Amino acid sequence: MPIPDNVERLFRALHEEAVKEYDDTLHQVKAQNARIEKVSKVQEKRRQDLLRSIGANIDQLEKDQRNDVEALKTYLDEVRPSLISRPSIRAQETKEHALRAATLGEAGHAILRPYAASVMAPEASMIADIEGERGNPWVFPTNPGQINIQRTSRGSGTGCWATASSPTEYNVYFYFIPQQTARYSLTAVVAFHGFYILRSDDGIFSCKVAKASLDAQMNAYQYAYLGWQTFPLINRDEDNVDEVTTYDRTHFFDYNAVLKANDPVLVFTKIRLKAVAAGDGSYAELNFDTGTANYIEPLFLSVSPT
Repeated sequence: MPIPDNVERLFRALHEEAVKEYDDTLHQVKAQNARIEKVSKVQEKRRQDLLRSIGANIDQLEKDQRNDVEALKTYLDEVRPSLISRPSIRAQETKEHALRAATLGEAGHAILRPYAASVMAPEASMIADIEGERGNPWVFPTNPGQINIQRTSRGSGTGCWATASSPTEYNVYFYFIPQQTARYSLTAVVAFHGFYILRSDDGIFSCKVAKASLDAQMNAYQYAYLGWQTFPLINRDEDNVDEVTTYDRTHFFDYNAVLKANDPVLVFTKIRLKAVAAGDGSYAELNFDTGTANYIEPLFLSVSPT
């Protein structure tokens, strides 16, 4: 079925708004980090003066930090290969999800595949491998039905003055025209396959930390935005941690809205992820990208009047 021109125009207009909002946030984070860097230089000198005054061996502490960096490399060489090379279950899942979609269709639900997608990241290198129309700092992926994104962070220094960071955001858009004015149940079904690694060894003379966060948001647009709903998925913030975890789950994100008949609606699911590490030897990785088994797949949007 051909997509009306006004839907494509609406999609691009909403995307431009999202890019502006994201770019404004990046500038705020950049300004905040500049202030943190200025303060941290002064505070680090005070910290070292204090440690010397109580007889701490600064040279040994710095040597320990370098050893932590070397130990991290060995650790990652041991744990990452099996996570990247694990077998994909995509073929099996494709059959299962097709059956689920068919069952919902028989029950009178409209089953919508992704119409378009956009991804934004703080740095262009984070999304350089995604094929599609490209801008700054965004990409329209050629295939909106498969998401390959990751975030990695290696800590440095003592970690006591960690900088701020913005998440990578992936928006998946679904489009339909309601056949009647009614309250609608909108359920986005999204499969997540990936892993996260958290490593941090905080001590009495440092502030090391490893963090990973993942959430989803839903919204709909018909004449105006109808309101965000957030679904927290992963929220880890650890100062002493040594963890390697696979994440293989299919989530059902439910959203309800009153919609008018015969006018187009864009429903979008936003997936946000972030990894932050502070302090030498600390590490955070949230990966839905590397290897054939690691990806996020927005399967479909189920739509039915209630």
